[in-house]
This record gives sequence, C-alpha cells and structure tokens, in this order.
Amino acid sequence: PATTVVGKASLGAIDAGGSEHAGSIKSVVAKKKGQVQYCYEQRLKENPNIGGRIAISVDISSGRVTAVNISENQTGDKAIESCIKGKVRRWRFASEVTESIFLPFALSSN
Repeated sequence: PATTVVGKASLGAIDAGGSEHAGSIKSVVAKKKGQVQYCYEQRLKENPNIGGRIAISVDISSGRVTAVNISENQTGDKAIESCIKGKVRRWRFASEVTESIFLPFALSSN
C-alpha cells in the first residue's frame, strides 16, 4: 500500500536584495514552492522523522536560474537537497530579473 505522508514546506521571508522586481520574484516563488514540498514529502516516505530548515541561494540572470546552492540543510538529507536543486534550476522568472535571492524553508511533518 502507498504510504500517505503530509509534509509542510513553509517559506520564510524571501530576501530579494531590495530588488525592484521583488514582487514578481515572490510571485514565482509562491507558485513554485509546492515543488519544494513535493521533494520533502517524497523523502518523508523513506524517513518520517526528517524535518528542519533548508535555505537555498538562487542566482538569476535575465530570468533564468544560473546557480542553486543549499546554504543550510538541517535535515541532513542529501536527497532532499538534490531534488530541490533540480526543481529550482527549472524555475523561470521575468526576463528583466537578474538577482541573487535567498529562500528559507521550514520543513515539518505535522
């Protein structure tokens, strides 16, 4: 039988460096944050005890993600890191966005 898990990926304050495009950046992140939750829930099926903060630094150039780095991973789970990096690399922002952003997520299974 399939294991049903419910994980929550709560996004903290997005640091968009005071960018004039902060609104559009936040809009894209809000639409895409379910992908981070998906990665977390996939790993919860394997290990129901993981959780914690995961912080992601994202470099964007002309609307395209050029680099994704995990700057903090309290879960200690490398598979979550790998999944999230793969998802975030495919995110697209408005073409005028060239920015480095910081995305802190709190992952919890309640």
